[in-house]
Amino acid sequence: MNPLAKSLNCDGRNGRALLLAGVALLLLGVPAAFMRAHFAYDRTALLHGELWRWVTAHLVHLDVAHAALNVLGLALVWALYFRAWSSREWLVVIVAGMLAIDAGLWWWQPQLQWYVGASGLLHGLLIAGVVGQWRNERGIAFVVGALFVAKLAWEWRNGALPFAGESAHVVLPAHRYGAAGGAIASVVLTLRRKWL
Repeated sequence: MNPLAKSLNCDGRNGRALLLAGVALLLLGVPAAFMRAHFAYDRTALLHGELWRWVTAHLVHLDVAHAALNVLGLALVWALYFRAWSSREWLVVIVAGMLAIDAGLWWWQPQLQWYVGASGLLHGLLIAGVVGQWRNERGIAFVVGALFVAKLAWEWRNGALPFAGESAHVVLPAHRYGAAGGAIASVVLTLRRKWL
C-alpha cells in the first residue's frame, strides 16, 4: 500500500471513487454548451417545471477549464478531509450544500438567470471538512477555518480574489450559500454523533 496515496485519502476504493468523480466532472465539461442548455440552473426553465436543474446545475460547467478547476478543488478537499465523515455523512453535506445554494440563489438572487459549476458545493465540502477536523485537530482547523472565512469576507466586500481568473462568470453568493449549507449540515452531524 502506498503511504502517500493513503495520506491523501487516495488509496484503494477511495482513489477509484475520486478518479471516477473527477473524470465525470471533466466529461460533463466537454459538451459545455449542450450541458448548460439542458442542465444549468435556469430560472425560466425551473419555472416551467425542469426541476432536475436543481441538482444538475452543480455538475455542469462553463467549459473544460472550469470543470478542471473544480476537479482540482475536489481533489484538494478529498485529500485534506475525506476521512472526516462517513460516505453517508458526506452525502448529507452534499445535499445540504445543494439545497442551500439553490434556495439562496432562488430567493436572494432573483436577478440571477443562470448558474453552473461546483464551486459553491466545494465551499460547503471544505467547511464541513474543517468542522470535522475540529474534533481532533483544533489548531489546524482554526487556522484553515479563519482563512476560509477571510476569503468569503473578501469576496463579499471586494468581489473575486485577484488570482481568480475570469471573475465575470463567478457567482460569489453561491460560495456563501454552499458554505452555509456545509456548515449547518456538519454541525448537525457533529451533534448527532455526540447524541448517539
